[in-house]
Amino acid sequence: MQLYSKLLIRNYTPIYIPAASFTSNGFYTSANFCREVLKLISSQTIENFSKYNSFKNRVLKHILDTSPDLVLLIDGLDEHEAMKKDINLKHFFNWIRDVKAIPVFSMRKEFWEERYGNITMAVGATRKVQDKIILSEWTNKDITAYIDLYLNHNKKLKKSQINRIKSLSEIVIRDEYKIYYGDIPKRPLFLEMIISDVINDEIKNRNLSELYEIYFKNKIYRDRAGSFDTFSPQRTLPFEMDVYKLCGIIFKILEKCTSKMYIVENQKIILKNEISSSDLDEFMKESNFTDILDILLHSVLVTSKERNNDDLQLRFAHFSFLEFFFAHRISKEVCFEGQKHWLDYYYEESTFKFIEEIISNGGNNYVNDSFIQKKQ
Repeated sequence: MQLYSKLLIRNYTPIYIPAASFTSNGFYTSANFCREVLKLISSQTIENFSKYNSFKNRVLKHILDTSPDLVLLIDGLDEHEAMKKDINLKHFFNWIRDVKAIPVFSMRKEFWEERYGNITMAVGATRKVQDKIILSEWTNKDITAYIDLYLNHNKKLKKSQINRIKSLSEIVIRDEYKIYYGDIPKRPLFLEMIISDVINDEIKNRNLSELYEIYFKNKIYRDRAGSFDTFSPQRTLPFEMDVYKLCGIIFKILEKCTSKMYIVENQKIILKNEISSSDLDEFMKESNFTDILDILLHSVLVTSKERNNDDLQLRFAHFSFLEFFFAHRISKEVCFEGQKHWLDYYYEESTFKFIEEIISNGGNNYVNDSFIQKKQ
């Protein structure tokens, strides 16, 4: 948002493009790219055979080719499954490097570091400017300022909750963050999770997978009472169901969703952040619990793009949510169902970290050692 506003001040025209909303071949050619951008702008399906839409595609392509004041803010390049394949990266940069519009890409630091060689080769040496901005982790001063703002904006907290949050601030001031939270990045999403944990419990040592599990469970508890921190759904989760049982059912449904959200290429798992509402409906029916779509939508899940034959397309609101529930599912299948074939695959670094921690949290060191040996 800051970059967007600064570009406007300097008389650039930025277009925000969430990469995850594009179809699988949306970045493959300039024609496909223009079709996807028009679809975002108009919120309508762009039919390839329509002469009118073909004309609009050509006009947009001309604008990209001739407008040096146009900035394409392509957000979350790593969240599009096609961009995890070298050949697709090459095809994408092969055409976009020649447009006059300025492309700006965002991706997670982990993806950049893991794919640095492939990305730089795909970009090529012909692009004159290849600057990069790396978002640094928050400093201790940033975190304590955030905590102070949080307390000022949440006046209804109990005294015990306020005291725990203040204790968290003191831990940060003493530079003891790593003692409690290890290598969990000092980023807004994770800090929100940490504060959510501290509000509901005493300050404890946590790894990232524990933090995610606690965050989602606390969220389900709040949703059951009809109180969201951010979202206000039209109806609440059923009060008559035991909250722990309810949490287990929702976790199971979301884990099942991930069984439809990956592909395997050359023994490597590639996650695809998209699932149809009909698949979700099927998983809810299997769990005898069919009334949570409006609760999950716009919190854990968001709409991905227009309906496909009256079938709503959904994705996890954050790619790391998909990684967590995928890791949760296969960790249980390995540890409790003996499905050791998962040991034969390779995973993205961030996904593997969740798997490693979840299995370790369960105390299954033998399986965890097998995963580590495979990775090495």
